[in-house]
Amino acid sequence: MREYLERFAIMPYDRDLCMKWAEVTVAAQAAGRRIDCADAWIAATAVLIESPLITHNRNVYLGVPGLMLISHG
Repeated sequence: MREYLERFAIMPYDRDLCMKWAEVTVAAQAAGRRIDCADAWIAATAVLIESPLITHNRNVYLGVPGLMLISHG
C-alpha cells in the first residue's frame, strides 16, 4: 500500500480546508446545483491550493466559484 500511495500527493485536512469545503457546498447549493460530499472535498482542495481540477464530470463542479476546470467535452 505504501508503494502504491507514493505515486499520489496526499493533502491533509485542516481548518482552512474544512472551511473551504463548507463554502463550496453552500455555494453549489445556492447556485441550484447539488454536490456530493466527496466531490465537494475534491473541489475545495483544488480551490484552496489554486490548482485546476481535471475531470470527466464537469457538470458536477459547475456550481463551485473559483474552481478552474479542465475537462474534455
